[in-house]
Amino acid sequence: MKKYFLTIFLLLPLAGFASRQIPDIIIYNDTEYHTLSFVLEAYFAAYPERRPEVQQTITSLNRGYIATYEIVNNELILIDLKSDVNEDFTGSQFISIFNNYFEAGAKITISGTIAIINGESAGVHVGFNPIYQSYIILEVVNGDVVSSHIVNSYQYLQLLIEEAAGYNDWQNYLITVLDKLIERNNLLELAGNFGE
Repeated sequence: MKKYFLTIFLLLPLAGFASRQIPDIIIYNDTEYHTLSFVLEAYFAAYPERRPEVQQTITSLNRGYIATYEIVNNELILIDLKSDVNEDFTGSQFISIFNNYFEAGAKITISGTIAIINGESAGVHVGFNPIYQSYIILEVVNGDVVSSHIVNSYQYLQLLIEEAAGYNDWQNYLITVLDKLIERNNLLELAGNFGE
């Protein structure tokens, strides 16, 4: 079961969408970050009757909402859910729909890994999504954060490659991205050595 959620959380934002998706927001240790993990998609897969009825109005928001979470006493709490209500496609206008679907302090009881962006772009992309220099990885079990650690771009790509086991084309693509990252960083290091 854990493998399923890891794949959902880590790989879903990187594949299957025609455009780069607007990230969700997570408040962790009193700092606001963007997360590449669409946690509520796994939650709604388990509880489809709880999925909000929202209209997709922009291609960069295929899921129809932006979720905001906060880690409170090591619990994953959903604190807001916003949807784009502008149906004439003239620009985004987000409003909170949280109170229509959830109660205050709603703990999201899922299990898996949440990847939080913790740095600048590393200069390579997976599809439309940049790979970042650093990530905070939260391990969540039944809505409780049981561990956290920081990984660099290499470690993150290696984690994605491991999670893509069995999906040969996707795994090979991720290995190619890792090779590009290594090559790019080697060239940057070489250029820096010439400048000395």
